Amino acid sequence: MLSRENRIDITTIIIASMSTILGLIISFILPNVQILILTILTILLPVIYQIGNICSKESVRSQTKNDLNILEEAVEDLEYENNLLNEELRRKLE
Repeated sequence: MLSRENRIDITTIIIASMSTILGLIISFILPNVQILILTILTILLPVIYQIGNICSKESVRSQTKNDLNILEEAVEDLEYENNLLNEELRRKLE
């Protein structure tokens, strides 16, 4: 199964590819606006990739925050159990 980050990257590539194909088809159908369409594509493709890159980074940040929260909870649980075991050990030693 693909991770969210990989799905974003694949979606970005598909959107950029389809935009390029559509732009090229239209530019061959309408040769008088070919330069305009290719100029728009030149501007549009980096924007599409940048948006995908930003979404991908946000996905990684979100996953990292979730992982840190899980680790913090696990550390708190371990500290609590450690305290309980220390108290039990003290009682047995007395």
